[in-house]
Parts: sequence; C-alpha cells; structure tokens
Amino acid sequence: MRAIKLVRTLSVPAFLTLGMGLYLLVAGGCVTVSPDAVNLLESANADYNSNRWPQAENQAAVFIEKYHNTPVVAEAYYLRGMARVQQKQYASAEADFSRALEYSKRKDLTAKVHAILGYVAMMQDKPIKAVEHYRQAIVGLDEQPPKDEIYYRYAIALQRIGQWDEARICLARVVDGYPSSSYSPLAKRRLAWPGRFFSIQCGMYSQVKNADVQVGRLRQSGLDARRSMTIVGQEPRYVIYVGRYPTYKDACIDLARLRVVVKDAVVVP
Repeated sequence: MRAIKLVRTLSVPAFLTLGMGLYLLVAGGCVTVSPDAVNLLESANADYNSNRWPQAENQAAVFIEKYHNTPVVAEAYYLRGMARVQQKQYASAEADFSRALEYSKRKDLTAKVHAILGYVAMMQDKPIKAVEHYRQAIVGLDEQPPKDEIYYRYAIALQRIGQWDEARICLARVVDGYPSSSYSPLAKRRLAWPGRFFSIQCGMYSQVKNADVQVGRLRQSGLDARRSMTIVGQEPRYVIYVGRYPTYKDACIDLARLRVVVKDAVVVP
C-alpha cells in the first residue's frame, strides 16, 4: 500500500525569479546609466539566471556600493534580494526589498517588490504581513499574468488569517479571469474546500481499499481520520484527512505530532 505524494509547498514566485536585464536600465530611454554600470548589473543578472546565487548577490552588492546614486539602484537591491531569497536568507533579503521600495521609480517594480515581500512574509510564517504586501502588489499590477499567481498567493495568506470570504473572491478571480492559468485548477480545488477550517492531509490513494486501511490505522492511534474522494485528471483519488481545526496555527501544532505517524502529512487547504 503506497500513498500518492501530493506536494503542497510555496515555491519562489515564477515571474519573480527572472533577473533584471538591460530593459530595466534603459526602458523608455528615460534613464541614463554608464556602460560600466550596465555591464556590472547585466553580469549579476546573468549569474542569477544561471542559478549562481552567491555570485549574483556579490555582483549586485558591488553595483550598490559603486553606483548607489544612480536612478536604478532599486533594481540592484531587488536583484540582490532575489538572490538572497533563493539562498533562503530571508531577513537580509527583506532588508534589500525595503531599500528597493525606497528607491523604486517604477510602478511595476514596486508591485513586484511587494509581491516578493508577501512571499518572504509567508516563509517567515507572518501571514498578516503577507496580506498587506500582496494587497499592494495587486493594486500595482495590470490585470494580466502574473496577476493570477499573486491573486492565488494572496488567497492562501487570507485563508491563513481566517479571512475566508475575501480569499474566495481572489480565488474566483483566478478561475474566472484566467481560465487557462496553471493556477486555475489550484484555485478551483481551494474553492471546493468544504468549510472554514483546516485539516491535516495524511495521504492520497488510487485504491479505496488502501485508503480505508490508512483510515483504520489512524483511528486506532486515536486520530479523527476520514476519507474523501476527489478527481485528479479524470481519475478518482481517495484523500485521508485528520481533524477540523479553526485556525492554521492549531493545525500546525497537531501536524508535528502527526508526522510521527505519517511523515509527509501536510496542512490543507
């Protein structure tokens, strides 16, 4: 009997993983930057896009030190912050993004900084802070991708703090406004969640008999386990849940205990 692994993690936002590029330095022809500065930031950008995070961080730092008075220093802070995010240096990345906000002269960059600050806040388990950043990112982004991704991430943060109705509005915007988005099926799944509570998922099975074995095993351990059916692709899948927790924090407290029994248990939705 083997459960189907369902990964539920918050990866680095896809549209934010791209480096700055020359476009940010000369967009619209309104910014004048020396060729040496352009080359340095483009080199840092190339390192970033090649997954050389420490090198990108170091080159962006050199740019900040040498060209801190240029009108595009915000882009360098953003790039260094992104390199630090990739290395899970969230506190120092947050400091860089705060400086990027301070110096940013572009609405779209400001919105992207708020979006990645929302992600950093979620990684630091600060959903209230994430909600505020995502809200500002939503205001600053045009109604086109990657706004679908931000709506979805915003909804997750809202659910974490118990704002279920507002979360549903964001999820519906993904489904209705971006039907072909990869986030649309994820949003539909969250919209289908049956209540204002969290549970712990303890496995997903293609065979109902295997799912029932898992339910029985968990109940013998004194856990309030239940089975639910869902459709993945066009095939039925049987998901095992434990508990109905009023808050995300409550679910996480039990999660640590439950992982002794089920190593890959996760809090849902």
